[in-house]
Amino acid sequence: MLGFATAYALGCDYPTCAAAAGLAAVTTRIAFIDLKMRVITHLDIAMMTAIGLAWVCWSSPEPVSGCISALLRSLGYVATFQIIRLAHIGLRGRESMGLGDVKLIIAAGPLLPVQAFALSVASAAALGLSFAMLRMWVRRRSSFRYVYVPLGGTLAAAISVAWLVEAIPVF
Repeated sequence: MLGFATAYALGCDYPTCAAAAGLAAVTTRIAFIDLKMRVITHLDIAMMTAIGLAWVCWSSPEPVSGCISALLRSLGYVATFQIIRLAHIGLRGRESMGLGDVKLIIAAGPLLPVQAFALSVASAAALGLSFAMLRMWVRRRSSFRYVYVPLGGTLAAAISVAWLVEAIPVF
């Protein structure tokens, strides 16, 4: 409801308000499940991608080319994240980002252009680092070694906020 109310208060049309409400709900679900169970479900990725594609079909003057462009962006984003993931495994010898995070990037393609995507990834990293520092302070630890911070929740939130900034003409 918060996403719907925010979009409505800023004067958006009904489909944008509905997409904002759906993204807010899915983002919250991803954050809680990823924090507790360290999993991003296929259902969450499918819901977020479907909301994005529906919004692209509605907002684009050419719905077919808009959807094709969104899917191609998704493939580019996934390839980039998979390369980063494999490079980290090769350099460090261990996995730091699961495939759920990579699959979550699929949902970003319909929602975000390249510039907004880069900004959302950077803000997700900053938000995750802030969350880790808070958890260290609360648990009184002096090292990041055993502080688990899920990227999925912060990335989903950053994607949703970046989409809201892109979708609402006020900003």
